Amino acid sequence: VDFCSDARLTVDNMGKFHEKFDPHGQTPTMVLHNGDLSYAMGYAHIWDLFFDMIEPLAKKFAWMVSVGNHERDAPDSGNTYGNNDSGGECAVPTLTRFRMPWSSGPDRRHPHDEPWYSFEFGPVHFVMLATEMHLLGAQRNWLENDLKNVDREKTPWIVVSAHRPMYISSAWHRSGDKSADYPFAEHMQQAYENLFIKHKVDISFGAHHHSYQ
Repeated sequence: VDFCSDARLTVDNMGKFHEKFDPHGQTPTMVLHNGDLSYAMGYAHIWDLFFDMIEPLAKKFAWMVSVGNHERDAPDSGNTYGNNDSGGECAVPTLTRFRMPWSSGPDRRHPHDEPWYSFEFGPVHFVMLATEMHLLGAQRNWLENDLKNVDREKTPWIVVSAHRPMYISSAWHRSGDKSADYPFAEHMQQAYENLFIKHKVDISFGAHHHSYQ
């Protein structure tokens, strides 16, 4: 109940913002949702409630998502950490309901194992990473190739979006728990920071921590 009321309030406020925000004859035209979308975690009716809530906005403009721990993480499922945060969903409902241009494409046998992608919107090249999957290997190779092929004349801005943040002021550091806030941020820096600097990424958006930083 608390989740539903909080989510409804958030969407209602976004709707009011969309209606009133008009400084130059324009309104917002995209939502960037960085994972932990519905918190369904195995309960399909929560997905239905979530889509009922966002429909007034999602039918008006693009709703672009990345995958968070509450969509993907499940023990022995191939994700990075093995926690049971998704309730066994393993991102299948997410990738089925949100038809993003996932890098693995519709013909791959297990697209939920490579849920990262990029797209262009106006003058911005957006990169959507999957922090619940391994940061090195296939994802890093894809990221490097994507960033080096951005046409900065066409899209002079590069924005990288991911569920878990690369930089965070958190003291959560359990011994041996690589999914804790600080160890993960440090790992992400080691994996990607040099690429972000080399290719002059402008902004990195993160979530997960339930705070504004």
